[in-house]
Amino acid sequence: METIIASLVSTLGPIALTLLSGLVSWGLLELTKYVRTKTKNEAVNNAVSHICHTVDTTVKELAQTTARDYKADNPAGLTKEAKQILKTLAVAKVKDQIPAAITKTAGMAVNSVEQLISAKIEKAVFELKKEKKQ
Repeated sequence: METIIASLVSTLGPIALTLLSGLVSWGLLELTKYVRTKTKNEAVNNAVSHICHTVDTTVKELAQTTARDYKADNPAGLTKEAKQILKTLAVAKVKDQIPAAITKTAGMAVNSVEQLISAKIEKAVFELKKEKKQ
């Protein structure tokens, strides 16, 4: 009986160790994938959040400075041309403030960072108008 057990251990031992090492390797690989994905997602979310915050700050700045000057020159309100100039200026200011690394990282979440900036500017302007009405 002891010889059978010794024979089984000597035969099955290397197989069991091979399977165990394979499972450990697979587990470490899956853990690495999970950590990479989580880190990448957090980086992308942070990049998009940074862009959104920069857009909000820029729109509020322009509303207090340049837009106010345009409104002072035209009591009837901003002309369509003035609105387009302000939007172009806002896009340029946001793009100047955002580092290339953040633009690249945010590009993993959207097809066009410039379109994201443009849409966020429109949203920020809408929210400013809504706040003024209240």
